[in-house]
Amino acid sequence: MNEPPVDLVTGGAGFIGTHLSRALISRGRRVRVLDPEAAKFEGVEGIEVIQASILESDAVRSAMNGVDTLYHLASYAHLWAPKKSVFREINLQGAEIVFTLARQKGVRKAVLTSSETVLRGWRNKSADPIRESDPRPLFDIPGPYTDSKLLQEGIARIAFQEGLNLSVVYPTVPIGPGDDHFTAPTKMVADFVSGRAPAYLETELNFVDVEDVVAGHLLAAEKGHAGEGYILGGENLQLSEFLKLLEGVSGRTMPTRRVAFPLAYLGAIGAQMLARLTREPPVASLEGVRIARHSKAVDLTKSRTELGYDPGPIRPALERLVAWLDARRDETDG
Repeated sequence: MNEPPVDLVTGGAGFIGTHLSRALISRGRRVRVLDPEAAKFEGVEGIEVIQASILESDAVRSAMNGVDTLYHLASYAHLWAPKKSVFREINLQGAEIVFTLARQKGVRKAVLTSSETVLRGWRNKSADPIRESDPRPLFDIPGPYTDSKLLQEGIARIAFQEGLNLSVVYPTVPIGPGDDHFTAPTKMVADFVSGRAPAYLETELNFVDVEDVVAGHLLAAEKGHAGEGYILGGENLQLSEFLKLLEGVSGRTMPTRRVAFPLAYLGAIGAQMLARLTREPPVASLEGVRIARHSKAVDLTKSRTELGYDPGPIRPALERLVAWLDARRDETDG
């Protein structure tokens, strides 16, 4: 009896990666997780654990053996870091190792997880929704995370030009439980629910259930055209609308005071200056404030048409996230 093909998930112990790895198992795939924290899957049937970084060439080379589909999610996914060099080390050097070896090892299909933030510059005031065809904002990047993700895609596309069957996905703002590292979307919700964010900067964002993001990855691997990119989004909402929804889900009172962009910008500068001293993440990052400067609704036509992508409403994901945050708080208090 032939064994099912191997799917390699780099960053498979992260937020989206964990959900994706479990979804692949449920589909009867053999899953190999390459992640420094992959030990969380020890003993999980169907998951092979490689506890290593994508910067470890020998480990990545070994992980590529017999791989049918590569899902490259491993990235430094925060909007601030004590040392900016981490963005280039993980997001760029790591990607170069992964995609070079994927091409050399004859991987059949690769899916790169990029970010919707690379599709429009932070100074762009256009009221048009973001589309995959938008010109890349090469000189209008909000910060080091977005810059590294844009360059990361360039590295992957070099491998595509050399023969790797590649599709790229651009998740928007993923919402759901299990984000142990508290990346920007989860941190934002946690701060509002806990009362640590007494005000907000009004903007339009696109919020998506992490399970829909996973479904989009699977569709991209199955149906994604070589060299094409696909936005994985959900609902376009003003942040004030999102907060009303969060208030109904959580039972907590959400802030009603809006902060003007100049004040938010100055506050982020001060927060990052303090963070450099404390080595703790700032309450607000400059990159995050810049990303929120102008509304960023998205158009999902291409993903719907070419992949059959069909995301649901964001409320169920928000309910699961709030329940997960409450459970974590209860564990900490206990």
